[in-house]
Amino acid sequence: MNWQKYYSREYGVQYSEVALWMQFVNDERIKLKSIQNQAFVPENGNQCYYAQPNEWADLELFLAETYGSSPEIVEKFIKDYFDLGNKYVEESKRISNVKYFNNKEILAVYEKYWVLWTQYSAALLAAFMLNDYYAHLTHEKIQKYIEKITGVNLVNEYEAELLRPSKKAALLQLNEDVKSKTFENLFEEYRWLSCLDIHNKPFSEEKFRQFLEHLGNNNKNQHSFEEVLAKLNIPQEDLKIIKIAKDLAYLKDVRDDFRRKAVFYSQPFFELIAGKMNLALEDISCVLKDEIAEFLNAGKLVEKELIEERKKGFLIFIENEKTVCVSGKNIEKALSEKLHFTTSGVKANHILEGLVASKGIAEGTARIVKGIADLKNVQKGDILIAVTTHPDYVVAMNKAAAIVTDEGGMLCHAAIVSREMKKPCIVGIKNATKIFSNGQKVLVDGNRGIVKSA
Repeated sequence: MNWQKYYSREYGVQYSEVALWMQFVNDERIKLKSIQNQAFVPENGNQCYYAQPNEWADLELFLAETYGSSPEIVEKFIKDYFDLGNKYVEESKRISNVKYFNNKEILAVYEKYWVLWTQYSAALLAAFMLNDYYAHLTHEKIQKYIEKITGVNLVNEYEAELLRPSKKAALLQLNEDVKSKTFENLFEEYRWLSCLDIHNKPFSEEKFRQFLEHLGNNNKNQHSFEEVLAKLNIPQEDLKIIKIAKDLAYLKDVRDDFRRKAVFYSQPFFELIAGKMNLALEDISCVLKDEIAEFLNAGKLVEKELIEERKKGFLIFIENEKTVCVSGKNIEKALSEKLHFTTSGVKANHILEGLVASKGIAEGTARIVKGIADLKNVQKGDILIAVTTHPDYVVAMNKAAAIVTDEGGMLCHAAIVSREMKKPCIVGIKNATKIFSNGQKVLVDGNRGIVKSA
């Protein structure tokens, strides 16, 4: 069977397991068409989500038909999403205070939390895909009006403002708050930003100071929303769609705020479970849900050697309604015999095209970033070529002369932040991290959406 990669993340076992089971959430607020054939495959320090292309396409079509036919339907989804996100964070706070519970009580709390965790993750997936759908829809509409009024393609300047998130998520708000709040207040309010997964600790004061030093400045917007509307004379019907896209752009950023806050607040709970299992916090993210249940029910421990093996990479999928996690030398055998795994491969092409997220031209040294560990290699003036970006990348993004990503669309994190930083950015190239190599001289043409060897 042919499989296709759709995104890459630095997830541990538990978050990967949640991301598989969120497809099967039964909640009237979240409408998804389940993907049966899916797996996280280890590649270059990431866990890469693969699925059957026809099933992914069916999910895209289902979401477009369900939420794309009526602005009122997607507006309700956005409201439900925020309600669910706030509930997820509040429950994460609540479970941090169960240290006097016995194992049976802890298991009951964990299983209840798992349900909310997967519900929120299902909403996150729907939001992720709806964001892409509305970004594409509004891109076509905006381009039509710009070319009609101006006679030239000024999509990037105007589109950057029309699709700017309706509100600032934590990272951009922090950039504003730096001007008016003390370090102590900022540290208390934003130290959770580093909590990517269960095992990622909150910022220390030293790390947070370094993070603030490299945030960069928000430059004044080139055009205001009202100015662009006046110039393009967009009718009310399309303006309503654009405003939904702006709300979804904010939602795409704030989804990570909810998730990282939940990780931050729930860490004492997972530390409690880890301690009972004779594990460290960095180990518990490599344990399956059923393995935690088996310990809390019957005291069965997970071998430390297995956890260390999983930290180096793991294959995880669902078989016969059970999670299967394979590591070490068994990965290749499972890929072949269980999943019949084949992919289309990568074409060797040193002129790559993607979507212009922020205009401009830059030339520099390529720095390939496949995960957080690679960020330290990015120097001022480099071309940052990443699988994707998220708040942990901002320091490196500020150093870079231009940003290129394999994943993403007009409303992805890299696109939004690069427009704020006024740096050239091309997203959705798919294979840039595989085609280019560290140290290679590359040219990023953010006017034409091209990246090539310099």
